Amino acid sequence: MIAVVWVCAAILSVAAAMLILRVTLGPTVLDRTIALDTLVAVIVCALALEVAGVEREAVVADYALTAERIDDVVGKLAARPTYAQDMARRDVASHTPRADSMRRLLDLLDADHGGAAGWLAERGFGPEEQTALRLRLTEA
Repeated sequence: MIAVVWVCAAILSVAAAMLILRVTLGPTVLDRTIALDTLVAVIVCALALEVAGVEREAVVADYALTAERIDDVVGKLAARPTYAQDMARRDVASHTPRADSMRRLLDLLDADHGGAAGWLAERGFGPEEQTALRLRLTEA
Protein backbone atom coordinates (compact mmCIF):
# COMPACT_ATOMS: atom_id res chain seq x y z
CA MET A 1 0.00 0.00 0.00
CA ILE A 2 2.87 2.37 0.77
CA ALA A 3 4.20 2.09 -2.78
CA VAL A 4 0.75 2.85 -4.17
CA VAL A 5 0.42 5.91 -1.97
CA TRP A 6 3.82 7.16 -3.14
CA VAL A 7 2.98 6.58 -6.81
CA CYS A 8 -0.40 8.29 -6.49
CA ALA A 9 1.19 11.09 -4.46
CA ALA A 10 3.78 11.64 -7.17
CA ILE A 11 1.13 11.67 -9.90
CA LEU A 12 -1.05 14.03 -7.87
CA SER A 13 1.87 16.38 -7.18
CA VAL A 14 3.01 16.47 -10.79
CA ALA A 15 -0.52 16.96 -12.06
CA ALA A 16 -1.17 19.77 -9.58
CA ALA A 17 2.09 21.49 -10.54
CA MET A 18 1.22 21.15 -14.23
CA LEU A 19 -2.22 22.57 -13.53
CA ILE A 20 -0.78 25.65 -11.86
CA LEU A 21 1.71 26.10 -14.66
CA ARG A 22 -0.83 25.72 -17.46
CA VAL A 23 -3.47 27.91 -15.81
CA THR A 24 -0.97 30.74 -15.38
CA LEU A 25 0.70 30.46 -18.78
CA GLY A 26 -1.81 32.05 -21.01
CA PRO A 27 -5.29 32.39 -22.38
CA THR A 28 -5.08 30.07 -25.37
CA VAL A 29 -7.73 27.43 -25.83
CA LEU A 30 -5.05 24.75 -25.84
CA ASP A 31 -3.62 25.98 -22.55
CA ARG A 32 -7.04 25.99 -20.94
CA THR A 33 -7.80 22.53 -22.30
CA ILE A 34 -4.52 21.18 -20.93
CA ALA A 35 -5.20 22.86 -17.59
CA LEU A 36 -8.64 21.30 -17.46
CA ASP A 37 -7.18 17.88 -18.29
CA THR A 38 -4.61 18.34 -15.55
CA LEU A 39 -7.28 19.40 -13.06
CA VAL A 40 -9.27 16.29 -13.94
CA ALA A 41 -6.12 14.17 -13.39
CA VAL A 42 -5.64 15.74 -9.94
CA ILE A 43 -9.25 15.01 -9.00
CA VAL A 44 -9.17 11.46 -10.38
CA CYS A 45 -6.03 10.71 -8.34
CA ALA A 46 -7.67 12.12 -5.22
CA LEU A 47 -10.78 9.99 -5.82
CA ALA A 48 -8.66 6.88 -6.41
CA LEU A 49 -6.73 7.50 -3.20
CA GLU A 50 -10.00 7.90 -1.28
CA VAL A 51 -11.40 4.67 -2.73
CA ALA A 52 -8.13 2.90 -1.90
CA GLY A 53 -8.58 3.87 1.73
CA VAL A 54 -5.85 6.49 2.04
CA GLU A 55 -6.54 8.84 4.94
CA ARG A 56 -8.25 12.06 3.88
CA GLU A 57 -5.60 14.30 5.39
CA ALA A 58 -2.86 12.45 3.49
CA VAL A 59 -4.68 13.15 0.21
CA VAL A 60 -5.15 16.80 1.15
CA ALA A 61 -1.54 17.17 2.32
CA ASP A 62 -0.23 15.65 -0.89
CA TYR A 63 -2.23 18.11 -2.97
CA ALA A 64 -0.91 20.99 -0.88
CA LEU A 65 2.72 19.87 -1.37
CA THR A 66 2.61 21.52 -4.79
CA ALA A 67 2.81 24.84 -2.95
CA GLU A 68 6.45 24.05 -2.18
CA ARG A 69 7.28 24.54 -5.86
CA ILE A 70 5.03 27.48 -6.66
CA ASP A 71 7.68 30.16 -6.06
CA ASP A 72 9.92 28.53 -8.68
CA VAL A 73 7.06 28.19 -11.16
CA VAL A 74 5.97 31.80 -10.74
CA GLY A 75 9.60 32.99 -10.86
CA LYS A 76 10.20 31.22 -14.17
CA LEU A 77 7.03 32.68 -15.62
CA ALA A 78 7.84 36.16 -14.37
CA ALA A 79 11.19 36.00 -16.20
CA ARG A 80 9.43 35.44 -19.54
CA PRO A 81 8.21 38.54 -21.40
CA THR A 82 4.94 36.85 -22.31
CA TYR A 83 3.93 36.37 -18.68
CA ALA A 84 5.92 39.00 -16.77
CA GLN A 85 3.09 41.54 -16.62
CA ASP A 86 0.54 39.07 -15.32
CA MET A 87 2.97 37.68 -12.75
CA ALA A 88 3.76 41.20 -11.53
CA ARG A 89 0.05 42.02 -11.13
CA ARG A 90 -0.79 38.96 -9.09
CA ASP A 91 0.56 37.82 -5.76
CA VAL A 92 2.21 34.39 -5.61
CA ALA A 93 -0.51 33.38 -3.15
CA SER A 94 -3.12 33.65 -5.91
CA HIS A 95 -1.35 30.79 -7.73
CA THR A 96 -0.73 28.65 -4.67
CA PRO A 97 -2.75 25.45 -4.21
CA ARG A 98 -4.46 25.37 -0.85
CA ALA A 99 -5.20 22.29 1.18
CA ASP A 100 -8.63 23.71 1.93
CA SER A 101 -9.56 23.52 -1.75
CA MET A 102 -9.06 19.75 -1.91
CA ARG A 103 -10.56 19.27 1.54
CA ARG A 104 -13.64 21.24 0.48
CA LEU A 105 -14.04 19.18 -2.69
CA LEU A 106 -13.88 15.94 -0.74
CA ASP A 107 -16.21 17.31 1.95
CA LEU A 108 -18.74 18.27 -0.74
CA LEU A 109 -18.58 14.76 -2.14
CA ASP A 110 -19.25 13.44 1.37
CA ALA A 111 -22.22 15.74 1.91
CA ASP A 112 -23.82 15.37 -1.50
CA HIS A 113 -22.94 11.80 -2.50
CA GLY A 114 -21.76 9.93 0.57
CA GLY A 115 -18.13 10.38 -0.42
CA ALA A 116 -15.98 9.60 -3.41
CA ALA A 117 -17.32 6.03 -3.53
CA GLY A 118 -20.90 7.27 -3.72
CA TRP A 119 -20.13 9.82 -6.41
CA LEU A 120 -18.30 7.22 -8.48
CA ALA A 121 -21.12 4.68 -8.03
CA GLU A 122 -23.66 7.24 -9.26
CA ARG A 123 -21.62 7.46 -12.46
CA GLY A 124 -21.41 3.73 -13.07
CA PHE A 125 -18.16 2.97 -11.23
CA GLY A 126 -19.83 0.80 -8.61
CA PRO A 127 -18.72 -1.37 -5.72
CA GLU A 128 -17.25 -4.13 -7.90
CA GLU A 129 -15.13 -1.70 -9.91
CA GLN A 130 -14.12 0.15 -6.76
CA THR A 131 -13.05 -3.08 -5.08
CA ALA A 132 -11.01 -4.00 -8.15
CA LEU A 133 -9.38 -0.55 -8.10
CA ARG A 134 -8.67 -0.77 -4.36
CA LEU A 135 -7.10 -4.20 -4.77
CA ARG A 136 -5.07 -3.09 -7.76
CA LEU A 137 -3.75 -0.06 -5.90
CA THR A 138 -3.04 -1.80 -2.63
CA GLU A 139 -1.61 -5.16 -3.69
CA ALA A 140 2.13 -5.38 -3.19
